[in-house]
Amino acid sequence: DKQSLLNNIQTISLAKNRINKLENVLNSHIQMTQLIRLILANNQIKSINRGVFKEFSKLRHINLSGNEIENLDENVFIDLVNLEELFLQQNKLVHLKNDQFKGLNKLRVLVLSQNYLKNFSSRTFKHLKCLNELLLNNNQIEIVEQNIFNSSLSNIASLDLSGNRIRTIISNSFESLESLNKLFLLNSNLIKIEKDYFNGLKMLTRLSIGYQLE
Repeated sequence: DKQSLLNNIQTISLAKNRINKLENVLNSHIQMTQLIRLILANNQIKSINRGVFKEFSKLRHINLSGNEIENLDENVFIDLVNLEELFLQQNKLVHLKNDQFKGLNKLRVLVLSQNYLKNFSSRTFKHLKCLNELLLNNNQIEIVEQNIFNSSLSNIASLDLSGNRIRTIISNSFESLESLNKLFLLNSNLIKIEKDYFNGLKMLTRLSIGYQLE
């Protein structure tokens, strides 16, 4: 029957449609127990509500880029215990809650580029102990605070903060990122570079600062 066929689906790609609610795709009445990849880029989704992923704990890859997402519910990702890649670039995110990514203990790649994010708390990226790559480029960040990147992110190898409005980096802001080897700060508003900006980055092999022409 139709249901048994859906049970075997591992990838759903519904990019470039007019979907405005995740619930219209992830319907609890249609069981897709083997779903691993969910691609919903370039739709019209405005929010992600808690519980929408409850029956989809096997997901490893979610692409929600190019939507109109303004809000992420608290604990919205709590059920995604196997997720490895999350793409949320080109949305309308302004704020991320404390413990926003709770549950994503296996996440390796998080892309938040081209949103309207300005600041974060020390708990925003808590729980992301396996994160290897974090892209925050082309947002509206003005200051890199000391406790944003804490010891929870000790496995990050690549961090992109390019294309923001960064004027100030608080001393020792990156010191907990002991595995970082690539740091991108292109097209920012930095006036000067202090040596203690990069304290603790013993593994750093590439530092990109300045302006890059399109």
